[in-house]
Amino acid sequence: MWDPAHVLGFWYKKEGHLVHKDQVVWDAYYLYASKSEWSEVPSRVIDAGTTVWDLRERLKKSVELAIKNIDK
Repeated sequence: MWDPAHVLGFWYKKEGHLVHKDQVVWDAYYLYASKSEWSEVPSRVIDAGTTVWDLRERLKKSVELAIKNIDK
């Protein structure tokens, strides 16, 4: 999802656990379980990484596993 004001990028820089040298997190992914909830911070992070292209195989495997476990 395109975020031209970088609202999520700034939030993830402050609250996320990925190390990012820039002021804003970009070219990153966060994968959450289907039953995740977001109050102050999102719950149930399955996987996260940067850069998306470099970790595309890991992301693919994480998504496949998440789909298999969608109702567990």
